[in-house]
Amino acid sequence: MEITSINKSYTSSFSARNQNIRKADKIMRETKQAFPSISPLYAREFYSIFTKENPDKRAVKIRKKIDKNITQIRSCAEEYTYGKEKLSSNYHVNKCLAILFGLSKLKTGNCNELCIATLGALAANGYYNSYMNNLNLNIEITNNKTGATEYQATLPIDHVLIKSTMDNVYNNESNNKSKRTNIIIDPWLGFVDSKSGAIEKYKKAFDKQISSLIDSATFELEIDKKIMGKENINWDDYDIKANFEFEPDYNLSANGIKEFGLYTSMMLDEKK
Repeated sequence: MEITSINKSYTSSFSARNQNIRKADKIMRETKQAFPSISPLYAREFYSIFTKENPDKRAVKIRKKIDKNITQIRSCAEEYTYGKEKLSSNYHVNKCLAILFGLSKLKTGNCNELCIATLGALAANGYYNSYMNNLNLNIEITNNKTGATEYQATLPIDHVLIKSTMDNVYNNESNNKSKRTNIIIDPWLGFVDSKSGAIEKYKKAFDKQISSLIDSATFELEIDKKIMGKENINWDDYDIKANFEFEPDYNLSANGIKEFGLYTSMMLDEKK
């Protein structure tokens, strides 16, 4: 995952006007305190600030060690669920629990591990209408002269997040469905925001990756034109649009989320 820089200056959401954002932010931060961890990218960037020795060389060693730990967490989760039916609810609950246990013991994780922990904490607090989502970039290249879309692709950003309506079954907070709005919870980048606010943050965080994907798309279109024997592209005649999309991951069923929340609640109680 390539980002421009790690932004630790996101405004804490506990002062947000939207009460659901405040609640989600509180749960996210308490979960990160209960399951403290560090990711390879965070380690590399922060270690290079505090060390006077060769920062790049030392940071590479540290990153490799953290990568190894994360691989171990995911491998153990696969082994724990080996032989179980992948379509069953128990398979995904057990896999999430195995990852949560590994995160607790090895204290290393990327966006996937942090989202799983936060998802469990949300469910433990009764916010069942919460799902992990993959972050994708949809690119469309349109010929302004003909109005035709000559290129369209949805490309993965290699980042996961949580989308939730924050309806609480315990406190009878299920609002009118017509008024429900999804909020984005991103434990790895450390923010909770509305969908539009999150997209603005992602534009800044992933601007290098966006540029790279657009360059690949334009190159691919140029190659296609040459193969078809058409003229070179005059890019002044084209409009390029790149928009983020959230792809839901519904592996955990409604009952599975409740069950995972119950086990997560037990783990959180043990840490108090």
